[in-house]
Amino acid sequence: MKQKIHYENDIFYLKTYIRILSDALKLNIDSFIFAEKTLEDINFIEKIIQKLYTSLEENPHLIRRTDHLLSIVEVKKFFITYLENLTRNGNPYSNDLKQAFPKLKRSIANHTRDLSAIQSQLKTTESGNTDSEHISENEMSFLLTPYMDKDGE
Repeated sequence: MKQKIHYENDIFYLKTYIRILSDALKLNIDSFIFAEKTLEDINFIEKIIQKLYTSLEENPHLIRRTDHLLSIVEVKKFFITYLENLTRNGNPYSNDLKQAFPKLKRSIANHTRDLSAIQSQLKTTESGNTDSEHISENEMSFLLTPYMDKDGE
């Protein structure tokens, strides 16, 4: 049995989590103490983002799917920015996470690729909705013509 996913709350939580990790980069900390936990956090975030994104991909008729995909775009952008800052030389983690940088840079590339795919998909969906919601002149005329009951004339 599938469980209900609370996309809004889950994505809000992820964005908050990423923001906290991003703020930690601004602190003058002993990164050797936190490096391992930071990698665990990154792996956790990766899995959750992928789980949410996959769920949305598998459910094309989900109510508010477009809104949730836009939220996924936003959280992926947050995460990309965090990973870019993390892999930049000069941050507190530069030395202690250097061995993980290739993996983190691949992750940046994967999320960037996903962003392009989602944005293309949203454009396609948008143009598809516009075409299917078009009302012809005859339909409009019929809808705007007052209903006349033959007995009441």
